[in-house]
Amino acid sequence: MQRRLIFLAVAALGGLAAHAAIAGELDITIVNAKGDAPILGQVFADPMSFAVKQAGVAKFRIDPANGQAATVVKDLPPGRYAIAVFQDLNGNGKLDQSFFGVPKEPYGFSRDAEGSGLTPPGFEAAAISLGDEPQALTIHLH
Repeated sequence: MQRRLIFLAVAALGGLAAHAAIAGELDITIVNAKGDAPILGQVFADPMSFAVKQAGVAKFRIDPANGQAATVVKDLPPGRYAIAVFQDLNGNGKLDQSFFGVPKEPYGFSRDAEGSGLTPPGFEAAAISLGDEPQALTIHLH
């Protein structure tokens, strides 16, 4: 009985190790930054969270130097993800917009996706597929 419990415990730990081994990572480079104001970003795993920009699976803050910044988001399970970033020029933690919803601060999306008119791009326009290998992407701020 005791050997069986040990076997089950070892098998469970092996399953966890295998799960951790298949986690992927995103190597994100952001270019066209203005000055040294921080860049805030989120990684989204589904269209609904991407649309409301409030429930990302990962958040990051990076400080640019010489017009660019880079970060690595680790431990993401394989799947489709969209990334949204903006440069917080005034340090208030949110993307400032005009009365009509036009961003006043630099922003960008994975795949350099663009919206139409005054709307941001949809999830599918910005989505990338991540497997168990690291993936590098560059986002241009506009």
